Amino acid sequence: MNKFYEDSFYDQKMKKDYFEDVILDKTLLNDVLKFHQSTTFYGYNYYTANENDELLLTWMNSTEYTDVLPNFVIEEVAFDEIPLKRKASMRDFDKEYCMSKSKFGHLLNEAFGRDDTSFSKRYPSAGALYPVFPIIYIFSPDAAEGLSMGCYVFDSHKIRLLKIKDFCSKDTAAICSAISNDDFPSYLAIGYAIDLKRAVTKYRRRGYRHALIEVGLMAQSFREACRDVDDELGELCWSGFSDHQLAHASGLNPRLSPIGLLQWFGRTHDKHDI
Repeated sequence: MNKFYEDSFYDQKMKKDYFEDVILDKTLLNDVLKFHQSTTFYGYNYYTANENDELLLTWMNSTEYTDVLPNFVIEEVAFDEIPLKRKASMRDFDKEYCMSKSKFGHLLNEAFGRDDTSFSKRYPSAGALYPVFPIIYIFSPDAAEGLSMGCYVFDSHKIRLLKIKDFCSKDTAAICSAISNDDFPSYLAIGYAIDLKRAVTKYRRRGYRHALIEVGLMAQSFREACRDVDDELGELCWSGFSDHQLAHASGLNPRLSPIGLLQWFGRTHDKHDI
């Protein structure tokens, strides 16, 4: 156990919050908050139709599954072509599946747990600050063994889930509305929430960039953990949601702890890459 956890957790948290408030440039924080708000969706108006929709579709058809390559090159170096099999994002989840408690804990620890000696995680974080924290969503009492419906935060030091909100039918309806879907793709999901104050206290505006990078690293870490723990598990990243509505329904402060990404997961019916 590192020094942070040798002392009382709450005493340390009070110290951290106090020094954070003293050090933090409030004007800078407000600038970052305003910029982040400019990237959010409200209600159902996720995408704005425009007169170039047909042109956009043509562009998409010619761009998807391609690489960004230079127009001019000095030299070309070829390697042996080795066929690869990649398990891609999955969309058809088995909603009758109930994940065992041991497998659920193994999965979360593989994705977000810390090394026994260095306390590092599976993915890098600038300054070891880890400003992004995973919110675990349980949308059915039968989705995971021993877990009731609600929102949880994963404690990577003590390998436990901390429940922050119970879900009633009103809450699940609000989240369904927030993701603009008639039903949940899966009854299990992760939301990657950003502690914006922690993100910008040391690295200032650059810290916001670090946090966005970390969201992607965590999602990839979870994807790889699914493969490692059980090859029948799959996942799907999802950014089409009403930001404030989802954060509020998750028991979070939409301004200071926005959710950057959702990732659905579970046992999948898909038998091919998409």
